[in-house]
Amino acid sequence: MNASRSLFWHRRDLRLADNTGLQAASALGPAVTGVYVLDPAIITPPQHLPPMAPARLWFLVETLIELQQRWRQAGSRLIVVAGDPVAVLPRLAALLEAPTLVWSRDVEPYARERDRQVAQRLQADGRRVVVDWDQLLIAPELLKTGGGDPYRVYGPFLRNWRGQVLAKQPSTVAAPTGLVDLDPAQVPAGDPLADLRESHGFKGAEICPCRPGEAAALEQLTSFCDGPLLGYEPDRNFPGTPGTSYLSAALSVGTISPRQAWCAAQDSREQARSEEHLQAIAVWEQELGWREFY
Repeated sequence: MNASRSLFWHRRDLRLADNTGLQAASALGPAVTGVYVLDPAIITPPQHLPPMAPARLWFLVETLIELQQRWRQAGSRLIVVAGDPVAVLPRLAALLEAPTLVWSRDVEPYARERDRQVAQRLQADGRRVVVDWDQLLIAPELLKTGGGDPYRVYGPFLRNWRGQVLAKQPSTVAAPTGLVDLDPAQVPAGDPLADLRESHGFKGAEICPCRPGEAAALEQLTSFCDGPLLGYEPDRNFPGTPGTSYLSAALSVGTISPRQAWCAAQDSREQARSEEHLQAIAVWEQELGWREFY
């Protein structure tokens, strides 16, 4: 077993910059390999559930292709495989002789049960599992009512959440560099992304307001904070006005982090020139809070 090789399992954090799980993996040593599993339960689920929408599949595939390029630039690679993660990941870890797998937690019920089963299989094989939060500014277990229960009303949640965010003073970190790649002979054959790229059927890429990939998400965030953010309230309420961030898809798949979004808003506060500007920024911050409440 290669004592220094770690695998980082991407899920809803499809970026290299400001990725707390990837930071944890690279802190164990520079020999880190990225993994993404095309889970049929999500892309082509059983007949009683709808398949992944073509637009969403296009966004995912193009994002993963860009992410592979970023991994190469960092010195390593992203391996994309298809199948049930519970079966695929233990096999891949054995093939690559990786003793440690790292990933970031997810709040969804399916993902939580899947992750429990994956961890159980890996640990049964004697492998180490490292997990923590990246998807949220504040971990859910830190946000409870006075009685110790989850919040059911947004107002009290927002006050607690915002107070913890301000006390925490989130910051961001750059993408890792100088990673160490696998021996090419260890890399599994095949490219499942090529088939999906040909078959997703989405024809509206040129009009989609949210662009796939980490670079595009950061560019959109910068453009939003340089202008529309200062008029977010009330412009967000008028469909004919380009007053929103167009970043919902980016936040959903994690081509930007919530910390990057929050920190960009704080930088905009320093540029604000009126109470109206500050109020507009505060409303967008509340929308980031609503995302975490949801």
